[in-house]
Amino acid sequence: MAGSLSEVSKTVFQEIYADIPETRGIIVASHDGLPLVSDIKGNTSADKLAALMATTISMGRRIMPSLSLGEVSEFTITSSEGRLFIYLIGTSAALCIITPKSVNIGMVFLRATESAKKLAAAVG
Repeated sequence: MAGSLSEVSKTVFQEIYADIPETRGIIVASHDGLPLVSDIKGNTSADKLAALMATTISMGRRIMPSLSLGEVSEFTITSSEGRLFIYLIGTSAALCIITPKSVNIGMVFLRATESAKKLAAAVG
């Protein structure tokens, strides 16, 4: 899938919502914490979420190698009300999917993995 980030993300977001209709939001952000594209339901700020994603990625990049567990590629954070999935897109961006806690985790993994690959070419 070739095209601009805006074009590719529109298609990818539609695919995620089609396969995981309970999704509450999707964002692609730089590792520096800047939102690139987003579709977040409710009052969640894309700027704030992108900054928190950057912090999470930074921590993961320090923790995993220090435990001799290799390089980080994804994160799942679970709370009493929902889940946050972060998948790295190359070396400069990440995809985040926000869902309720009851989501089918396997479906998120499959869709997010495919989506990250599609977005990687557009992110550069």
